[in-house]
Amino acid sequence: MKTCPLKRSKFWFTGVFCLVLVFLLSFFPVKPIWGQSEWLEKKVQFQIENVSIDAARSEAQEKGLLQMTEDLGKDFLGEERFVKNKALIIARIHKNSPKYIPFSKTAVLESKGNIHTVQVEMKSSPSSFRQLLQGQGLLSQGEAQPVVMVYIYWTDKVKNKSYRWWKDRADVSADPLPRFERALEASLKSAFLKNGFYVWRPLDFGLWNQLPALYRSERLTPEDFQTLSLYYQAPLAIEGSIGISAVKETADRFQIDLKWTAFFADNGKTVGDVSRQFLTEVGSQDRVVDKKMKEVMDGVASDLATQIFEAWQKGTLSTRVLRLTFPNPPNLKSQENLKEKIRSEFSMIKTIRERLISRELISYEIETLLSPADMALKIGNFEFEGKKFRADMNGDTEIVLRVR
Repeated sequence: MKTCPLKRSKFWFTGVFCLVLVFLLSFFPVKPIWGQSEWLEKKVQFQIENVSIDAARSEAQEKGLLQMTEDLGKDFLGEERFVKNKALIIARIHKNSPKYIPFSKTAVLESKGNIHTVQVEMKSSPSSFRQLLQGQGLLSQGEAQPVVMVYIYWTDKVKNKSYRWWKDRADVSADPLPRFERALEASLKSAFLKNGFYVWRPLDFGLWNQLPALYRSERLTPEDFQTLSLYYQAPLAIEGSIGISAVKETADRFQIDLKWTAFFADNGKTVGDVSRQFLTEVGSQDRVVDKKMKEVMDGVASDLATQIFEAWQKGTLSTRVLRLTFPNPPNLKSQENLKEKIRSEFSMIKTIRERLISRELISYEIETLLSPADMALKIGNFEFEGKKFRADMNGDTEIVLRVR
């Protein structure tokens, strides 16, 4: 039986095409599917005792992955900072090792009695590991020292006095409120310095003299804080009040009310807060208030410093809060699956929570380090239950995902 000429020409063309494709691939290799151009290869050996061969392979692989994680951590952070943050790296980053160690295999080189020598071969992506470090705020700690500015509004309702360092030129020797301010600055400096933060101390540095007259006002606005943040190169701010009042039920006894909020000046995001109320002993106002301030101020400053440091370590200081909205949402049974898919698929989203649910739409509030435009670009190819979505910006803070 003869073969049709058309079929013969088709087979000939296919064969030539395959040969050309193989030739081209040999000179222009395809990049790895993970999109990495650089890989770090490593082979390590372990001796595992008193287990089966399969168990030895599994144990050796886990040890190899852990060693690769530690080696990468030391490369990026240095020995000292790695040791300091080791627990966090193991808990938050090592558990995601497939993201930066996508390839590993084991081989049993030798077995003598109950001792197995196992080799683990791995390929890792340093750039992916670096992204995970950055996502946890670990790189930020080393790139720049966090700087904090303090804006505390003092009021003495007993003497009908008030003090703000940015408005009132102070005589520290004569007025107790500026003296309390100076002691407060010292407490904050000590508490924050333990975690590597630097606190501007307005009285010690005479910042009132350097401050533009425009900002010597009763109250500062969010826009003022942003401008002064750039002016003093202090991205973090502590704003709040300390008030002194008399206790009505007890003569010569006083109450101190304290309320502070720490926030990231660039976006106004709150990263810590403390609220306290203290009662002094009975006595002359200046003496007993000064005594109580000395007793409690270090502890309050330390509390706030710890909150900010934990936010810094988690990489959530400079995150943006965006709204992620789905018109025509899935049914109730699928909504939890939708939330979980977003959480698992987009590692740059640090938190996600429902903000509005109705028949017409479902809206989430998310925290991310990305700008709104970059976040929209990342999530623009999202798929769920067989539907593909496109991302549209609605203003500067909302991303709307519509079915294509």
